Amino acid sequence: MENIEMEKDTVLVIGSGATVGSGVTRDGERLPTDSGFFESPIVYGLLGEQGYPLLNIFREFIPATEHCSLCKTWNALFNLRGLVRAGVVRLDQKIVDTFHKLGNHEWPQRYIFQQGHYSIPHTLHDYYIVECAIWELRVLFHDVYDPHHLKLYGSKYPTFWKGIERHISAVVNMNFDTTFDHGFGAHWYYPGDGVPVDGAMEIIRPHGSLGWTSLSKGCGSYDDWHWENTYEKTEFDELGFQRKGTTGPFDFRQAMIVPQPPGKEEVIGNSTVPGLGNQVLRKQWIAFERALRDSKRWVFVGFSMASGDDYLELLFRHCVSKETRIACSSYGGDYSLRNRLIETLRDENPDISCFPIFDSLRAPNLNRWLDE
Repeated sequence: MENIEMEKDTVLVIGSGATVGSGVTRDGERLPTDSGFFESPIVYGLLGEQGYPLLNIFREFIPATEHCSLCKTWNALFNLRGLVRAGVVRLDQKIVDTFHKLGNHEWPQRYIFQQGHYSIPHTLHDYYIVECAIWELRVLFHDVYDPHHLKLYGSKYPTFWKGIERHISAVVNMNFDTTFDHGFGAHWYYPGDGVPVDGAMEIIRPHGSLGWTSLSKGCGSYDDWHWENTYEKTEFDELGFQRKGTTGPFDFRQAMIVPQPPGKEEVIGNSTVPGLGNQVLRKQWIAFERALRDSKRWVFVGFSMASGDDYLELLFRHCVSKETRIACSSYGGDYSLRNRLIETLRDENPDISCFPIFDSLRAPNLNRWLDE
């Protein structure tokens, strides 16, 4: 038993490639990747259900968000919001005019909760219109990975985990979805959630989780919103504004997720995204730093590290040592992460290996590397 414990010297970092390869499906379709997010049949179908009219408007009128990745769409909307907020640019009048017609939008029953998001007094401001588009993107992501519509049974996570678990000291889940957490077949806990279990695996979530809630509690006016964050999940049809009682103030609920760069700068806090000052996300990043620093080996599975992610680059550079050994596992022999890590960590020049992942999350060469 002591030998097994001593071997737990590896931190596992998983990205969207792990979700795609896990075998988890929705309506018989594989879950989308970041790069092909809007081309996914799942996403295409949801966008056609009329539950995301404003997001469709922006994708139609702003070429930067047309047919592009999820990351680039986040970036385009956040960058546009910054320019609009500073008064540098104004929105295309077609967007404004179309937005003002949403008061008469025919909301499908499943999306009826969205109505309140477009009827509060700030709908005249260009800045708020972009905020609403960002809100729709958050809701869309929640919609895609709604566990009520996913088929977790038969996923490849348990087999994958069984082959490596004896080496893993902590898991860092960089995804928003919780398919790994609920599908890998072991007891687990989140840093700071108050329910660690002896022998359970720590799952660290630096980007937040669709299973957590960011709540503006009892807000009276837009300027007075005060955010609270919990490890509790808000169901899809309870997102957005909910009135407390019949005449009380509204609560505003959304999934507590941190967008990709440069939107991740929002992690410092603003009107719609919780910051590192809140205790939930702060504990994730502290645990992430500790896991990297205390582990002799870093294993990345299905993770690409989005371009411009300075937060992660700085953290990796801070935690790496000359003794650190790194393995990158991806589909199709993609060496982009290895090349980026070589550039980022060039001062320490750690040993970095690459191993392919095959269908069903099979990575025999990675398993042998871990057993060395």
